[in-house]
Amino acid sequence: MKWIFIAFCFCTINGFTQNTFSKTYDFEISPENLTWSCDVDVDKIIVLNHHTCYADENICTSISHLDFNGELQYVKVKPNFQMATSNALLINEDSLIMVGVEVEPILPDRYIDIIRSDKKLEEETILTIGNEGESALSVGIEKIDSFYYIYGNVYEFENESSNAQVIKLDTNLNIIWDKRYRYGGTLNYAIFLQPTNDGNLVFMNAVSVNEGTNFHIVKIDKDGNEISKYNYIDLPIHLGPVLLASQEGDYYFPSRLEPQIDFPSSQGRINKLNADMETLEWSFLLPADPFTNNRTHTTNQIIQADNGDIIACGSVWDAVPDNSQDSKWNGFVIRLSQEGEMLDYNIYKLPSDINPEELGQYKDSYLYGIQQTETGGFVAHGITSFKDIDGIHQLDMWILSIDENGCLDQYGCDETTILTSVNSPSLDASSTTVYPNPTSDFVSIDNKKYTDYRIFNNQGQLVDRGAKKEKIDVHHLPKGTYYLQLMDNKYIFQTEKFIRL
Repeated sequence: MKWIFIAFCFCTINGFTQNTFSKTYDFEISPENLTWSCDVDVDKIIVLNHHTCYADENICTSISHLDFNGELQYVKVKPNFQMATSNALLINEDSLIMVGVEVEPILPDRYIDIIRSDKKLEEETILTIGNEGESALSVGIEKIDSFYYIYGNVYEFENESSNAQVIKLDTNLNIIWDKRYRYGGTLNYAIFLQPTNDGNLVFMNAVSVNEGTNFHIVKIDKDGNEISKYNYIDLPIHLGPVLLASQEGDYYFPSRLEPQIDFPSSQGRINKLNADMETLEWSFLLPADPFTNNRTHTTNQIIQADNGDIIACGSVWDAVPDNSQDSKWNGFVIRLSQEGEMLDYNIYKLPSDINPEELGQYKDSYLYGIQQTETGGFVAHGITSFKDIDGIHQLDMWILSIDENGCLDQYGCDETTILTSVNSPSLDASSTTVYPNPTSDFVSIDNKKYTDYRIFNNQGQLVDRGAKKEKIDVHHLPKGTYYLQLMDNKYIFQTEKFIRL
């Protein structure tokens, strides 16, 4: 059985009772769908996905609404709009704001698009900002007090320079100032801009250098002037730099190396820097696994819980000795105290639906963001990555709702949780019965809502497919075990096993 839709979302959820669950989703807009942004409204989760759409092979963005049980309520596709970072969406009381870049041209002029619209993208205003001879490469947005801040990267062709960029706008999206920051290297970009506890701003800047990546935590005032910075060199990372400015004024960031010591560790670290950016208070080495060839952690977001604890999520690579098929990326969530003590640590594995003997028992799965809910639990978002039965690479959205200890009610609370798939949001698959089973001639399906079916053999090969019918003839199939996949248009909502005698 399988849920379907695609996205990455990190969401603060208001006014609901949180149920723990794990669900994956798939769009048929494109086989590879990247969900960059998510925000939460009073009664819905709003998700932005980045696609190469089948219709014209161009970049497009979809906006989707889900309820707090994760059920899909609304989808609309916006063509020729490309998000570039995971912080591209803001929700206001009666509108939303998205930022991205023009799909074409890429060079030499690529401007920033700001879209202000109603929450279904039915009425919108588009503002384009930028200068001739410049190309915006990454863009995020943050609202602090009554101002908007857009941040990312801009390349100036005349100067052949790549700069981190922060733009301040008023409530009408008029530019107040546009500041550039450059710290050497071939590529500078600003990410995770956020307020500090003393009324200023801070962002992480990454600079590509020959020996790795030079990171700067840069503190600026409300006029964009640099106040202080902390820099360290680290190994290249999977997505981009991550930063948390805590309520107490300290800074938390992940790394592969121990900052200032240059001690390599593939396990990964989470570090605490004091408020004056002069002292690294601790560097926590993420847990290893003695039963595998160690672990490699990639931390993709760090937040602060209501009680002051530090929560991080990301992906962990478990290398299984002599078994490359089962060496996979899995999602993880960890809770640390402000003193660097580990309080909870959980890994989440998603089993493979198709051909586990050849492709491995589990899918690659990644968590990209996490946010605490009003109930004290957390909602994390990410993707699963796998090849479908036709060998096409597929990315599906993954939403994980957990309690305050990182646990799911139906799975207990072991350090490693093996998750199972769940039903589609649109159909009641729990009432489906496939009969007779075993069978020698045909199977009937006790669910009138499905529209199509597919049958796979035990090796994951597609052996039959068709539209809804009263009885499915299987007498021509060789004896053995088969998997009947039920679909509702684009949704695969359930897989049932049956035996052909």
